[in-house]
Amino acid sequence: MEPLPTEFTQVFFRATMPLDGWPKKFAVVTAHNPDGQFMDPAANDAADEALRTAIEKRGLTYFRVTGGSRDEKHREPGWGFSSATPQSAQEFSQRFRQLAFFWIENDRLSLVDARTGGSTDQGSWQDRWLGPEVLP
Repeated sequence: MEPLPTEFTQVFFRATMPLDGWPKKFAVVTAHNPDGQFMDPAANDAADEALRTAIEKRGLTYFRVTGGSRDEKHREPGWGFSSATPQSAQEFSQRFRQLAFFWIENDRLSLVDARTGGSTDQGSWQDRWLGPEVLP
């Protein structure tokens, strides 16, 4: 099995903090570009809406999170959602054919390989959070 792309360890995030603050435990999952293959915008938008609907049907509290490069030249929308364990995020990631997702617990950011469940510490969520989502 190939390792995760190095770019995954360099992701920064834009998200508007929920009114109650960041959940103590939450995941960030995207549905864009399944299997690491670039898709057209319409296909990515449809997958994004399907992921949002699946999260909502589970009754989870969710919020928009966009991950990407530090300079924001690459941006990939996803969803943050509160969860008791990373396993539900892994299920969503596998369902939407993602290679990885992010797990945040008590401000610690972990990159989790959706294929194996193995994780690596990526430091503080606050250090990777660039602030609220900027609307076009």
